[in-house]
Amino acid sequence: MAAVATSVVVAIPAVYYSSRRKKISGDPLGMPYVLDRFCTKKEIYNIGVRYRSQAPSENTKEKLTELLLSNNKGKKIESMNKSAIAELLKEKIQEEFSAYKTIIVNGWVISATEARQCALFSLAHN
Repeated sequence: MAAVATSVVVAIPAVYYSSRRKKISGDPLGMPYVLDRFCTKKEIYNIGVRYRSQAPSENTKEKLTELLLSNNKGKKIESMNKSAIAELLKEKIQEEFSAYKTIIVNGWVISATEARQCALFSLAHN
């Protein structure tokens, strides 16, 4: 009986997370999925503004979009499907954290991909 109860306790959050992850609302380029769970839109905006001041060569929508739509080897994604873009971004973020390629912006330890998403968000909401 304990094994069944444990399975249910483990399965419910996994199913919930999986079903929530598949629902892509809005533009995955301009909204960092994980930060959206912890930060207000204003904080995401502020992170984006700060990152843009730290990386002036990436201060345009075009440049940020180009960088976000390319994998960590520089190959551009072919699909413009929201799910494919979200998956690419997830993989990039995981790779960057695994390789300790993180930056600190406004006190948050984030990947370059997340910082670029925040920057794009800040440009879109200027």
